[in-house]
Amino acid sequence: AHKLNHSKRDKLEYVDTSDSGNAITVNVDYMWVSKATQHQDFKVTMKMFDNPTVAEAQLRDDWPLWEKAIRKEFDQLKARGTWEHVDGSLVHKRPLGTKLVLKIKRDARTNEIEKYKARLTVQGFRQIQGYDYTKTTSPVTVYATFLFTIAHATRHGRKLKTMDFAGAFLFPYLQEEIYMKLPQFYEAESGTLLKLRKSLYGLKQASREWYLALTDALSKVGFKQAQIELDQCLFYHDELDIYLCVHVDDCFLSYEKEENVKELVKRLEQMNFEFSVVEELRKGLGLSIARDGESVVVSQPQYVDFIINEFRNTLAEKQGSCHTPIQKWFDETKEDDKPVDPTQYQSLLGCLSHLGRMTRPDIIQATFHLAQFSHKPSEKHWSGLSRIVHYLSQTKLNGIQFERKCETPWSFYVDADWAGDLSTRRSTTGYLIKYQNGPLICVSRRQRCVTLSSTEAEYCAFTDVAKDIIWTRRLAEFFKEEFPQPAILLNDNITAQNLADGEMTLNRMKHIDALKKHSGVRFHWIRELIADGLIELKHVSSQDNQSDLFTKPLSRVIHERLRDKVMNSTWKKLKDKEKYESLDAFTWFQKETGTTIEIEINSLMAQIGA
Repeated sequence: AHKLNHSKRDKLEYVDTSDSGNAITVNVDYMWVSKATQHQDFKVTMKMFDNPTVAEAQLRDDWPLWEKAIRKEFDQLKARGTWEHVDGSLVHKRPLGTKLVLKIKRDARTNEIEKYKARLTVQGFRQIQGYDYTKTTSPVTVYATFLFTIAHATRHGRKLKTMDFAGAFLFPYLQEEIYMKLPQFYEAESGTLLKLRKSLYGLKQASREWYLALTDALSKVGFKQAQIELDQCLFYHDELDIYLCVHVDDCFLSYEKEENVKELVKRLEQMNFEFSVVEELRKGLGLSIARDGESVVVSQPQYVDFIINEFRNTLAEKQGSCHTPIQKWFDETKEDDKPVDPTQYQSLLGCLSHLGRMTRPDIIQATFHLAQFSHKPSEKHWSGLSRIVHYLSQTKLNGIQFERKCETPWSFYVDADWAGDLSTRRSTTGYLIKYQNGPLICVSRRQRCVTLSSTEAEYCAFTDVAKDIIWTRRLAEFFKEEFPQPAILLNDNITAQNLADGEMTLNRMKHIDALKKHSGVRFHWIRELIADGLIELKHVSSQDNQSDLFTKPLSRVIHERLRDKVMNSTWKKLKDKEKYESLDAFTWFQKETGTTIEIEINSLMAQIGA
């Protein structure tokens, strides 16, 4: 992006250089920026370039492309019978307004522009509950289910595809009577209103209506839906041997025979669904998925780019090297601390939390810890978030990896620090569930009560991980996958293990039963699972306990060792200096921002052990 400081009659040239092989130049009118920001000293970001308003798009040289996308959207809506024209004088119900949303869709792996897209939305925020709509609940697939589908297909050599429904929210019919005003650029007689016959983007009930219509259709073609306690968006077709995960209008398929998918497509087309089937699952849910037959790597390099481009002007300066996402625990904001904007803090925190939950478990603990200060952040907390971003810029290409050949498909780890939270003195639980050597579930969570010893903290952590182990067992049963009986839960506290096994009692643990009734039941539940043979506790050294990554700040050596084990990915050791200099992970930031970065090759090569 270019810094703007010109006269109002100038034409400014914006060059999108986010990908060196796909540079795009578009001229924009200075008034586009001036009206939007009311400030002459302003930088155009990729977000503004990819998501302009209609007024902004009209001032750009690529307006014909946007205009074409708008006409295509109207034609699609009319062809589907989304609305019908009515005389506005005969309508006694308040019509809703509309808005055109413009967006450039890019490839999740290469960042190349795929198409210009326009979406007509209705102003659903003006709807009244009980008058314009009733229920709005609409589930999406659990992320762990999505990862398990990929890993399961990798292990058994199954194929993966994605099915994208066109105009998903426009398929179901509405039960309520809703009118809307004529959209911008839509040609119709004056005084005409549009009565919605089908759902439209922006309506509060649109997502729910689509979910109900899709699940009903899948049931009719022979799919069996998983129980609500497992995942409402997981389906299996016994005849065609197809597993299907639903995330709004994206469906992810795992199958063996190509003719079975063709049969499924044929049945859905007979029900008037419009969709496209991609030959191979390479992206989905904003993820980049690379598969070579023996393993699959799931990463989000483009999302890291987005975070840095979005917040690069406000990030705190880099203080030394950032080889770990967090260096120490933080405490609450004090009176003499300089506060920062909570909105901006929460915005960056949300981005990092999403990234950590999806493909970067190495930043989960740092993000979780800094989230507790979101109501009143200070500069020290903002510098903590900035450190995470600097750390991500150095490890942009990292992701999680699932392997096809694995001696032990399942592994379970649990750990807890003791009284690590400086404000409440509560402990932090961390646990990890792995499948095919890749992380399936990673959790870093502050415990609900203060524990009086490290043994008690570890004992309470057993219950948290046990709940997810039981859920994972049910998931494996749905996929007809083998699950260890019992599940071996690795921990590094022998005293807590013996206590859970019922082999010893401690006077200092008597107070657990003296707590509220549900507290005693919750913490002692692990004993019942052990007695039933569902879980078995096994000791492992602290050095080999991978869940230690989620409990506290670690030194660089320990963090990198555990990170590589948890994510099942390591940096390639490059001895060739020229190859190392060309590695995208260390040169992309300079291409993105135009900032000069001095890289000491010898020092960096020594750090990765090359």
